[in-house]
Amino acid sequence: KGRFPSIFTVVKDLGLACGGKGLGRACQRLIDFGRCEYMRNDLFAPDSSSDDKCFNVSILHYVSRDVTPQNALLLASRN
Repeated sequence: KGRFPSIFTVVKDLGLACGGKGLGRACQRLIDFGRCEYMRNDLFAPDSSSDDKCFNVSILHYVSRDVTPQNALLLASRN
């Protein structure tokens, strides 16, 4: 065994009802959210001289979870 517990051990130890896959998906979505916030606030931050947002940043889910849980696209488009 490795030095760190598996995600399934963490789920069991914490008594989470979501299961290992559910916790993994929740972690992915949290990371995606953080990436979007970084894009909005740092990468594409509005110019300090204007309050207008130059870019719209969003997360798109382009296929069903049945096809793949890796179905998130981070999209930045100019307003």
